[in-house]
Amino acid sequence: MPYQPDLSDDETSNSMYSSWRSPPSVQSNGTATSTVVSSPQRPPGFPRGQPIGNPANANARSGSMGLSDPALSAARRRKLDAINRLQNLGAQRDIDIPQIVVIGSQSAGKSSLIESISGITLPRASGTCTRCPTECRLIHSTEPWQCTVSLRFTTNESGNHYDSARNVQFGQVIRNPKDVEERLRRAQRAVLNPSLNPQQFLENTQANVRNALDFSTNIVSLEIQGPDVTDLSFCDLPGLIASVSDDGRDEDVEEVKELVSSYIRKESCIILLTVACETDFETQGAYRLAKAYDPAGSRTIGVLTKPDRIPEGEHAKWFALIKNERSALVNGWYCVKQPSTAELEKGLTFFEARRRGEEYFRTPPWSRLDHRCQSRLGTQAVTQKLNGFLMDMISKRFPEIMEELQAMLQQTKDELQMLPDPPSNDPILELMHLVNEISDDLHKLAEGFTLGHSRENQFEGIREAHGAFQSKIRATAPNFRTYHPNPAVEVAEPVRASTFTSERSNDGYLVQEVQVEEVYPVQSSPLPPSPVQEVSSDKVHNPRQPSFFMFNEGATSSSTQAPIYHDEVVQKILKATTRELPGYFPFHVVQDLVSCSTDQWMKPALTLIDDINQVVVEHQSKIIKSHFPEGTTGILYQTVTNIITEYTKKCRGEALARVQWLLKLESNAFTLNRSLLDGYTQKFLDFYRWRPAWYAPWDPNQSALEIMATVSAYFEVAHRRVLDTVPLAIDNELVRVQKRNLQEELSLRLRITDPDPEAHQHRKKLLAEPQETTVRREELTKRYERLIAAHAELMNA
Repeated sequence: MPYQPDLSDDETSNSMYSSWRSPPSVQSNGTATSTVVSSPQRPPGFPRGQPIGNPANANARSGSMGLSDPALSAARRRKLDAINRLQNLGAQRDIDIPQIVVIGSQSAGKSSLIESISGITLPRASGTCTRCPTECRLIHSTEPWQCTVSLRFTTNESGNHYDSARNVQFGQVIRNPKDVEERLRRAQRAVLNPSLNPQQFLENTQANVRNALDFSTNIVSLEIQGPDVTDLSFCDLPGLIASVSDDGRDEDVEEVKELVSSYIRKESCIILLTVACETDFETQGAYRLAKAYDPAGSRTIGVLTKPDRIPEGEHAKWFALIKNERSALVNGWYCVKQPSTAELEKGLTFFEARRRGEEYFRTPPWSRLDHRCQSRLGTQAVTQKLNGFLMDMISKRFPEIMEELQAMLQQTKDELQMLPDPPSNDPILELMHLVNEISDDLHKLAEGFTLGHSRENQFEGIREAHGAFQSKIRATAPNFRTYHPNPAVEVAEPVRASTFTSERSNDGYLVQEVQVEEVYPVQSSPLPPSPVQEVSSDKVHNPRQPSFFMFNEGATSSSTQAPIYHDEVVQKILKATTRELPGYFPFHVVQDLVSCSTDQWMKPALTLIDDINQVVVEHQSKIIKSHFPEGTTGILYQTVTNIITEYTKKCRGEALARVQWLLKLESNAFTLNRSLLDGYTQKFLDFYRWRPAWYAPWDPNQSALEIMATVSAYFEVAHRRVLDTVPLAIDNELVRVQKRNLQEELSLRLRITDPDPEAHQHRKKLLAEPQETTVRREELTKRYERLIAAHAELMNA
């Protein structure tokens, strides 16, 4: 049968004070019932003429039963209510809210202390009873007693925080205190199974379900109102575990310790430390943990429990705590005497338990304590201290909390504004706008405009690449020498040359022509010095730049080519000559010497393409990133980057093909610039003729000097042409092409104007912001709403 809480409002259901715990009895039909035990005599000090057992007359009481007198002002009461509402909002995630937490080692009497303060009965079982934080809010009211149980979920089953706390009322309002224990037991099971509907546990349909969690940070909250209830709020935490049972987990020890630590590490947390007078309290885990987070003891209140278990003759060391002479705390130590388990099972009433506790402390050796120590004995003393301490902490923190809220609101607002705008409802318009902006920036980049705060443009890098290319091309200039470095050394093979001898008649007619082969040893004889300049050894071995090159425009002096000596050119001519007329030489001699330079131009050209491509890609990347301030992990950013990268790679391929085509043309010596070629040829010829040389008798027409001059002159013409055409082709095919076709490529690949429904989904997917951005936006939005609500609560306090 589903669980049905007793919602009766009669005198018996309200008599939590006439029967704190009733022993069960069994009717003839087997149904368990509770027997109301009559209240005992009036506790000492209770005002005469006031009823003590009948809650129907509770409004007439001027005092509290088991609780401190509600003497708070209206203003302080509003502040306490505001703090409670902040906790309902989950604002403790953002700000440090004053709160009392009850901690203690397992079986330290913590539950009994809470029962005495709150007037309710907590679930009891073997082992650790409390497996989640239990929040008690006691509110003084002139209305009849009632209790509301709620569940506050701040984390899901995986332990991840919700954006805001989820408060779920667990069942209807309880009017009978006897129903609280069972309701709490079921509420705790609902918290330990967050994936299931709490209603199932309220109706007891999941009685046999094994708990999904051993412990939870989610909260069971009780709001207790009544005329005999003081204004106080506190939170009971699971007891610290020293060891686990056979069916427990070793991780539970650290899990509970971390749960407790998450509360008491906050500076506004008031620690109600319960220590059983059974073992050395300094070895109890709760004391060590409180000492770790509150070493000065300024926000810890110590409570000794189970004083009746102190062995005879050992009271002195515990009295030293009460006197604050040992392990002193700023707020001192207290001691309470709660009923034993056997007494509770006999149905000991609340007032009888209070009376017995007071009588216990009137007996030796407790009665021999001075008045100051006597004021620290009993539940009433603890409750009054907690009440005052909590209100003092709230009064102190209230203006600070207001300032912290203001600062955090502004910070959260700034962080929200820093996030990119959420995706548009018009994907086509947003994508077109993005494509136009990126294309416009790339267009400006191709034209040499500076973009961004750095004021950089890509032509700084391109000019650097051009300079390196120019140097490498000029370094391939032919390195002709008109002398041999060692003229005394004969060439290994003599040079053979064919000449024709003719015989003519007296009248001048040709009679016959005979071919004669002559062998010339390569033994050079130096020519006489030039009449213009004297020959010196440094000029022989260190050829200088021709004087007709102004401003270092020529490539001769920067050549890194191996020297080609005059006699080598002569040998090339003699070996290549076939049927040429006297004084002429085969053209392929010139072509071969020209190819020695032009064949080396491909490598620096490829390097130039790679260098310019790198510069273009780097600046493209900066421009793309500037249009995605939210980061570089989104689908749209990756897609746009891939499209532009692939397009640039395609353009590089086209630039490479164009450069290869241009350099293939240079494999054949050709120019129509006759005037420039002739001009350089004559200058080089004059330059070589007046250089130091050794006479070669087989080159009487100085054909070798003419070839050297022609090849050098052609290099000057051809390499200048290449220094223009190759960079121009790369600029046209790789750099400037960005402004011509990229916009069309982006529009096509992003499917901006594609009417297909699939394309529409594709566009929405592209514009979907990264998951982390969405999560961050939701987190900040929820925090902002939480802080706004908290601020409103404080303003109304």
